[in-house]
Amino acid sequence: MNKTSRKIYEYLLDLIAKGKISAGDRLPTETELAEQFNTSRASVNPAIKRLESQDLVFRNKRQGTIVKFTPGPDLLRQFKSAHAKIVYAVGSLSRIDNFHWGEFTLRQIEDALMRQGYQVIFKDVPTHAEPEFLQALADELLSNISSSLVILPLWLVSTQIDEFFRMLSGYPGEIFYYNRGDMPIDSCPYHSVCLDPFSEGKILGSFLKSSGHRNFAFCQMDNPTDSYWLHRRRAGLLFEIPDLKVCSYSKENYTRKVCETIRESGNDVTIIAPNDRLAADIFEATSNEGLVVTEDFYLASFDNNPLFRACNLTTVAPPQEKIGIMLAKLILDKNRQLDHHDRIAVILESKLIERSTTINKNRQKK
Repeated sequence: MNKTSRKIYEYLLDLIAKGKISAGDRLPTETELAEQFNTSRASVNPAIKRLESQDLVFRNKRQGTIVKFTPGPDLLRQFKSAHAKIVYAVGSLSRIDNFHWGEFTLRQIEDALMRQGYQVIFKDVPTHAEPEFLQALADELLSNISSSLVILPLWLVSTQIDEFFRMLSGYPGEIFYYNRGDMPIDSCPYHSVCLDPFSEGKILGSFLKSSGHRNFAFCQMDNPTDSYWLHRRRAGLLFEIPDLKVCSYSKENYTRKVCETIRESGNDVTIIAPNDRLAADIFEATSNEGLVVTEDFYLASFDNNPLFRACNLTTVAPPQEKIGIMLAKLILDKNRQLDHHDRIAVILESKLIERSTTINKNRQKK
């Protein structure tokens, strides 16, 4: 709807909500409304159609457009939220190692939505925020009128995230979630843009095999809960490398045990770390032990974390350039739809970045 159509819709909705036009009463005709707002019937029609889509009115050829009922406060708020051009975004922006998203993601969302007349309001969630902060934020989001809420990555423990989701129960607009691989796609309660950790494991495994690597060890840290992203990356690797050796070491002994694995496996072993942070720890520890990457072993991981770029790791990178754009597109597409009952998930494919830690010396000689 254009601005005039929105103005007419808001005017009619207000008349119905306040009982100035009651159930069974006729709305002003399109011609009357066009004259009242000094516009054409082409601008009136979308406003009437919006009321129809909300089941507030019906058209009768003889009587005109008739009001069906007067909406209660909760339903009226839902209608106003769907109509509002205000989008809230929440996320933990203050983390220095935010490699899955950042200000650029937020700018992408803002730029795309502002071009369509939306206002974007961002709320930063501190790392390990207290329950009182989360409750106050949820209360604010529930009380203010907005059409959509975007939840970007939160640096909270999983139980806190689950509790925050429960706090948002009753939000009248559409909720969109950037799922970095925190949970299965089909278990996310909201519309989502998702990374696929299983696909990431397949991408890395396929690359390493095609590059001539033959001896592999996936070295993870002991994790009693076995995070979903870790489980799925490992599964993707095993899909491509059925004979993958999976090693699990305690936090205290992790790098020492990886060094032992390298020495026991020979100088052709490729160590795969669950993420760049652990790969960087391996890189430093092996260097201190006199082990040299690509001479004594190879090293690959996931995330493309800029904090560890000095290690020059071969890694699988999330498509950062697409995340904000896709979230904005999903918001705009969903807000244009009349049926808001279906749930949409968009899966983004990560990409492999080859760097020096997996350059196969045998392949080089050929």
